[in-house]
Amino acid sequence: MRILVAESKWTGHHLFFARDIAAALGATDHEVILAVSASDAASPRRMIELATEGIAEDGVEIRRTLTGPDAGHARIDDHHGGIEVDSISQEITRTQPDRVVVPSADAVAFFLGGRSSAHDLLRSKETCLVLHQPYVGYGGRGIRFAVRREIIRRRLRRTSARLAALDHRIGDAMGPRRAVTLLPGNPQIPASISKLDARHRFGIEHDRPVFLAAGEHSHRKGTHQLVDAWPAEAEGTLLIVGRCSDEVRAAIASRPEDLDAGRIRVVDEIVDARTYSTAFQACDIVTTCYPRHFGASGILHSAIQMERPIFGSNYGCIGDCIRSFGLGVEVDCRDSEALATALRKALQQPPTMDPVRSRPFLDFHTAESFRRHVQMLVVGATSDGIDPPPPPRP
Repeated sequence: MRILVAESKWTGHHLFFARDIAAALGATDHEVILAVSASDAASPRRMIELATEGIAEDGVEIRRTLTGPDAGHARIDDHHGGIEVDSISQEITRTQPDRVVVPSADAVAFFLGGRSSAHDLLRSKETCLVLHQPYVGYGGRGIRFAVRREIIRRRLRRTSARLAALDHRIGDAMGPRRAVTLLPGNPQIPASISKLDARHRFGIEHDRPVFLAAGEHSHRKGTHQLVDAWPAEAEGTLLIVGRCSDEVRAAIASRPEDLDAGRIRVVDEIVDARTYSTAFQACDIVTTCYPRHFGASGILHSAIQMERPIFGSNYGCIGDCIRSFGLGVEVDCRDSEALATALRKALQQPPTMDPVRSRPFLDFHTAESFRRHVQMLVVGATSDGIDPPPPPRP
């Protein structure tokens, strides 16, 4: 059987999640193709290089053939969904796969649920669409949000392909007649380095609390608000690792004394897997203070796999997971005063994970669990014959 894993987007976690799905399927006896963006611009080219390094050793063929939205990510609408569906349909025609996986399929699923044209395989049960944050299951953001949520939910219910998700609320919102498989977060490999040496890599020479903000730093992620709220003369360090938007860079530049004193450290670039995992090793607490993000968080999954407590938003999937599984401390990240107060408190009394309540969550989000769940979802069996564990419920 030939399996096509198609990911046209390249910002944030998209390519790394797609790579890990392809690698999990590559451990089976089936032929696996990973199709990614054909863009030759510097940023997508660098992201593709980092995400696909060594993937051929997992028995996966790489094809740089897809066209996606210019920004590297997709809004949930017919325009961006149509761009992705057209490109994936063309790749299906070229490669003739038996099954298709779209690893970040919110816009694709929305488009397919409408009156749209697409390759027949994309409309069949032989295609699996993985959803990350398509509004459904959430409220509290006004009437426009609610109307859009219901439109998206209706479209998703009309999609013929199989659905999987990283957020438990998606399955709850879709109801019992539209099955949604809950997947673990993709695996992270801890750095083989001590915390002391990891801190030295980032110029941190103390043993006081280090709060990590990792990933891609944009307005939606609210990193500029985190920087603004970081206490002056804090007894600790805010470590920011990943490419920053101009808005975040401006917020960082407004704190020159904190930069000089090492209270804020910044690595403003696209980082490789080793630097990424070293940052988690260097920190004590991982921040997920995203005021405009309500779906699953790859950073939260990485933190849990590396046994780091969370200081994060009280909203959406992040808030649900922190509360339900004792993963750390939650805060209203839309309230700048509440955020600043919570940071001061956390510096004095760092968050911890509840060792009992967090255990089911940690056991689900492991590399073995991810591999088995992906294999069972796509090919109906695991390569080692062991069934994956059931997902924990908040």
